[in-house]
Amino acid sequence: MSLFDKPLLKQEPVEFSGFHFELYELSAYDRCEFLEKTTGHIAAPKEGEVAEVEFDNLGQMWALHREDVSSKLLLVAYALKPGREESLEDLHRELRECVPPEQIDELYVPAAKLSGLYVEPPAGNDKEKGNGDGAEGSEGAEKKG
Repeated sequence: MSLFDKPLLKQEPVEFSGFHFELYELSAYDRCEFLEKTTGHIAAPKEGEVAEVEFDNLGQMWALHREDVSSKLLLVAYALKPGREESLEDLHRELRECVPPEQIDELYVPAAKLSGLYVEPPAGNDKEKGNGDGAEGSEGAEKKG
């Protein structure tokens, strides 16, 4: 039996690759837990300081990119969790294994907007819309430069 007569979280139906899903707004607790998991390794900037990311090699760049992809899919897993029986970890693992890079944002953007965590990309961003891996944006930048 549920404590509440009806769900209090906003929900939004999405169709993805021929499948229908219900995405839910993250609860206050899930939102804090998600932000803790995805930012716990980042040092807090000192007053007025803007952190610049520098890479010693391409492997470090791809490791950062992998973290970004994983974070996006973790948010989607949290947004799917209220309507599913699978654990958060199982949902996250399945999303990581099955969602192609160019389709990540088809799930991430509505999930992030639903929970108030979406930030519009800066204007003039070379990344192609809907591409969660950035490969086309990097390739395009190399051709221009």
